[in-house]
Amino acid sequence: MRLHLLLVFCPIFLVLLPIAYSWSGNVCNRLICGWRYEWRCVYRTWNACCGWRRVKVNYYYYQYFCCNGWTISSNQNCNKAICTPPCGNGGQCTLPGQCKCTDGWTGYRCYGAAACSYNFPCYPGDCQGLSGTGSCVCSSDFSGNTCLTVQDELLKPTINRCNATFTFHDYQKDMDMYSYFGDATELDETYILWSNQKDFNILDMIMEVQYDTEYDGSQNLPDYVSNMTLGVISAKVDTEHFKLGPGGVESLENTVTYPCDGLSSDNPISNQVIVCKMNGTNNFRVDSADRFVLTFSATAGGFRKLKNRQTNVVYSPQYYTEKTTSNKIEFKFDYESPIHCIEDSEPCSDKPLHVSQDITKNSITPRWGGWKDDLSQVVRYSIEVWKMEYSKDFDYLREPLITPHTNPIPIFIREVNVTNTNTIQYPTFPPSEPGVYSCILEVSDNANNTRYARRFVLYDKTSKVTTQNDNPIKCTTASSSTGYTWQTNGDKAVELTWKDHFINTVHAGGHFLSPVGQYVARLYDGGRRTDYKNIENKFDDYEGKITRNGIDNVNGIVKFEFAYQSPTADVSNLKWTDLSLSETRTVILSSSQDGFSQKFWVRASDIIGNTKEDTTIVYFDSSQPSIGDPTMDYNLKSGRYDFSSRLSFVSKDAHSGVPLVKLKIVTQSGEVKYEHRYSDADLIVSARDCQNIGECYCSEADRSKCYMATLRLDIDNCWMGVAMNATTTEMHLLEITSYNGAMLYREKTISIISVRDLSGIQEYYGVSNLQVPILKEDSFKITWEQPKSCYVRLGIKLMVTNEAGHSREFQVFKDATSYTVGGLNASATYIIHMFTKYGTDDYFEMSDAVNTTITLIKRTG
Repeated sequence: MRLHLLLVFCPIFLVLLPIAYSWSGNVCNRLICGWRYEWRCVYRTWNACCGWRRVKVNYYYYQYFCCNGWTISSNQNCNKAICTPPCGNGGQCTLPGQCKCTDGWTGYRCYGAAACSYNFPCYPGDCQGLSGTGSCVCSSDFSGNTCLTVQDELLKPTINRCNATFTFHDYQKDMDMYSYFGDATELDETYILWSNQKDFNILDMIMEVQYDTEYDGSQNLPDYVSNMTLGVISAKVDTEHFKLGPGGVESLENTVTYPCDGLSSDNPISNQVIVCKMNGTNNFRVDSADRFVLTFSATAGGFRKLKNRQTNVVYSPQYYTEKTTSNKIEFKFDYESPIHCIEDSEPCSDKPLHVSQDITKNSITPRWGGWKDDLSQVVRYSIEVWKMEYSKDFDYLREPLITPHTNPIPIFIREVNVTNTNTIQYPTFPPSEPGVYSCILEVSDNANNTRYARRFVLYDKTSKVTTQNDNPIKCTTASSSTGYTWQTNGDKAVELTWKDHFINTVHAGGHFLSPVGQYVARLYDGGRRTDYKNIENKFDDYEGKITRNGIDNVNGIVKFEFAYQSPTADVSNLKWTDLSLSETRTVILSSSQDGFSQKFWVRASDIIGNTKEDTTIVYFDSSQPSIGDPTMDYNLKSGRYDFSSRLSFVSKDAHSGVPLVKLKIVTQSGEVKYEHRYSDADLIVSARDCQNIGECYCSEADRSKCYMATLRLDIDNCWMGVAMNATTTEMHLLEITSYNGAMLYREKTISIISVRDLSGIQEYYGVSNLQVPILKEDSFKITWEQPKSCYVRLGIKLMVTNEAGHSREFQVFKDATSYTVGGLNASATYIIHMFTKYGTDDYFEMSDAVNTTITLIKRTG
C-alpha cells in the first residue's frame, strides 16, 4: 500500500492596507473552492475511452473578506470590530473581543465582576454576572458548560474533491488495460458506478479537503487561554467489500482503511487545501453482484490549552467535539447480460425487436420490449441503422465490415435512455434512398453488459417494374421469322416465354432480395469481452417478409400472372393465373384455324407491389398467299422514280394479308443486279380507306390491317445495273416473292424487255434550266439544275467563247449549281457551253452541250 499526502498551503488572513477592488480596512483573503461540470471518462481501455459521464470538477480562486474579528461598516470598509458574545450594558466593542464598558460595569463583556479562569473556562464565550455567581455564555457556534461542543454544521470540513479509479495494469506490457473512474465530488447521494470486468490490481483515490475558520490560533484570546485551534484532524477512505451469498444474503468480505498522514487532534490544519492521494496495489478478484463501498470522510476538531494567570502554567489540551463530512462511491459488479422474456419459462408477447412494416415506402420506426436485467437494470437502448451491401464472394447482403483501412459507421444511431415512467420514445429514421437496411438494437445494463437484436427493412418509394426490349414476350411455337407472332404449324398448343423480360432494375442491381449473411461479430472492450457485439440466432430476423433467408425472385420480380382471350374481348373479363416465378406458359387453345388469333397478358409484380403488364398477340395461318401472273408497264412519264416502270399483279391472303413483297432482278446467267422490299406504306391500307376501295380487303386475323388485292409497284430502271461501257446486255428476269403475315410465300417470275430500251439506261443528260441571273461589265454568274441519271457524275465542263471564236474552259465541281466567270470585256457577246461528265477517270461519257448566249452590259462613263 502506498499513501501520499500533499498539503497545499495557501496564505490567508493577511492584513492588506490598502487593497484593491475597493476593499479597505482590515481586509484578508482566502482560497475558495468552486465547481463546474465536465465530461469525464469513467471507463477507459488501453486504447480509448469507452464511457463518459458528467461530473463536478473543482477549481480554486481567492475571495476577499474582513479579517478575523472585523466586519463591514459600509462600502466594503472592514473597520467595525466584533465581540462575541456582544458587549453588554451599553459597552462598546473597540477591538476584536474587547469591550469598553460604561461606568459601573466591568468584565470582558461588561456584565459584572465575574471573571473566567482556567478553573472556570468559557471559550469561545465569556463569563457573565457577579463574582462567584456568574455563568458561561458561549459564542453562537458552540455550546456546553465550557463551550467545548461544536454546534454549528457550518463548522464541518469541506470535501472539495473525492474520486477513485479501479485499474487493471498489465505489468508485462507496462500498460493499463482498463480502468473505471468514480467521482462523488459535491454529491449528496452515493455515486454508483457499475462494471462488468473481473480483475483489478490498482485502486487510486484522491481527496481534497478544506476547513476555513477564524479559530486558527491567530485570534485574540482571553488571558487564561494559551492556545485555541480548530481544523481538519482526520481524512481517510474506508473501503468495504460486500459479497452476495446464498439466498441473496449479503455479507461483508473485507474492509481496508486508507488514512491521510499528518493529521491528528493535536495538529488541526485549517485555511489551506489538503490534497491526499492514496493508492492500493492489491489484486482484486470480484464476482458478479459484489460491491465495493468507498467512504471518503474528513473530520474537523481541535483543542484549547488553558493557563494559570498567576503562575503562567499551561495545562494539557482540552478537545472540542468533532464534526465529520463524508461522501461515498460505490463500485458494483455485474457480469450477466440483460435477458429477454422469450428466454423465460413464462409466456411472452413482447418482441426483442420488431418493425411493423419491413417492406415500406415510409420512414422506419423500430420497436422493442420485454428486456430486463435483475442486477444492474437495463439503462439504455441504442438503435443503429446500416445500409446493407452485397458480397459477390458469398452472394448475400451484409453490414459493412471493419477492415484494417475502414471503420464504417451506421447511417443512423440514436440512444434511448430508460426513464422511471418506462415509456420508450421509439426513434424514427427516414431513409434517403432505396435499399435494404439493417436495424440493430443494443440493450445495455448499468454495467455495460449488452445484448443485440437485428431486423431488416426494404425501403423503396421510387423504383418501378420495367420491361427489356431485348428479351420480349414471344411464342416459341410460332415462326421465328415472324417475330414469334404467327403460328403456322396448325397446332392448338401455344407456348409463351418472357425470360428476363420484366425487371426492377433497382432491386435486381442492389440484390435487395438476396439472403442476409450472419452478422460478423466485432468490438473488444479492452477486458474480458472480445467480439462481444454479436447477433445470437434467436434474436436475428426470421419474422416478416424480409428475413435472413431472402426472397426468391427473378430480376427483382416476385410473382408472374398470366391471362389470355380474344384480342377484341373486354379486358375486364380477364382471368389471371398465378404462375409464381415461372417465365413460361403452355396453353391449349380452342382453335388453330387460319385467321384465328389470341392475345396473351403477363403481369409482373415486385415486392413493393409495383406491377407491369405487357402483351403479345399470336396469329394463326398455315396456308400460302395466292399470286397471279405479273405484267409490266415500261418507261412511265410519271412514276415514283426518275426512270420508272410499273409491275402489276394480284396477290392475296384473306387470313393474314400480304404485308411483304420482295423483288430480285437477276440476269439470265444468275447474276443478281438488285434486291428490293415493299412493305408497310407500300402495301397496307388503312381500314377506313379500305371501305371505299372495291379490291381492298382486311385480314381475318387482324382486322386493323387491310391490303390491296392488286399490287402496283414502281421499279427504278436504274436497278438493272447496266454499265456505261456495256456493248451487249443479257436478258433480265424479275423474281417476285409474295409473303403473307405468317411469312409463308409464293413466287412468280417475269422477263424484262431489252434493257437498252428502258429510259435512263446508257443515257447521259446535260444540265437543265440554264440561267444567267447576274450580268456585269466584265463578269457574269450562271446557274443550273443538275440532271437525273442512272450513272455517277464525274464533273462539269464550262466553255465561254467570244465573238472572235476564242474559248476559255472551266472545270466545275460535279455537284455545283452555280458558277461566276470574270475577266471579260464589257459590251461583248459570249456563247456558253456546258457539258456533264459521267463515269470514272478510266471510262467516262460526256453529255451533249447545253448552250446559251449572253451580252455583257456597256461600261458607263
